[in-house]
Amino acid sequence: MFCRECGLELTEGARYCERCGAPVEASPGSATTPVAGTTPTGPAASGYRSVRGRLPGWVYAAVPSLFVVGLAVGLVIGFFLGSQDGGEEAVVGESTSTVTAAPPTTLAVTSTLAPSTTSLTTTSVAPSTTSATAAPTTTTRPPTTTTWPDYIMEWPSGRSGWTVQVAKFDGANPYSEEWANEKAEEVLADHLPAGILYSSDFSSIQEGWWVVFSGVFSSKSAAQSHRTKVISKGYSEAVVIQVVPR
Repeated sequence: MFCRECGLELTEGARYCERCGAPVEASPGSATTPVAGTTPTGPAASGYRSVRGRLPGWVYAAVPSLFVVGLAVGLVIGFFLGSQDGGEEAVVGESTSTVTAAPPTTLAVTSTLAPSTTSLTTTSVAPSTTSATAAPTTTTRPPTTTTWPDYIMEWPSGRSGWTVQVAKFDGANPYSEEWANEKAEEVLADHLPAGILYSSDFSSIQEGWWVVFSGVFSSKSAAQSHRTKVISKGYSEAVVIQVVPR
């Protein structure tokens, strides 16, 4: 049995925690170990809600009738719209058939000009030899940014990589998964990526721990760079670990 407040393992028959003095409310057999992938219970369960409702029976009975009425109304509207379009086309065709173009009129103009004694001098313009050289264009690539999900993520299935371990909790404690979720929410509030994994599912990590991690990286150097950001947020125990699925 473990203390609900501080997680200390209690002696059998104890009524109060020896570390924090909290009363023991339930027997060891009544504690329920959270299962990975299920909705947690207890203090962390407030983040999970399920809303279900039921419509009256007459609503379901009226749905087929409403569908038939809607179909009939649509057919009537379509018939009237089609009739109006056909009438307009007939009127346009009739009006254009009665238009007759008048024959073109030809005007004959006779003009007698007196001979001109003015002489014209032509000036030759030398071709321009100026050549224009276009300036080279320079393309600037915008900086790339990484967008992290704003929820507690799981480790990508079947992927090996590196990450920053922010904290870990002993899986023998029935409240360890709940504490891991609370820690991950704290990391998200600091504008950092956060996720939870169970170490027994991976060959590169000691078994039996709930691990709170930050980021998924393909190289160790990238994870080490991210660790600097994590430490700057106050998580001084953050370390870089390798994650290899079994």
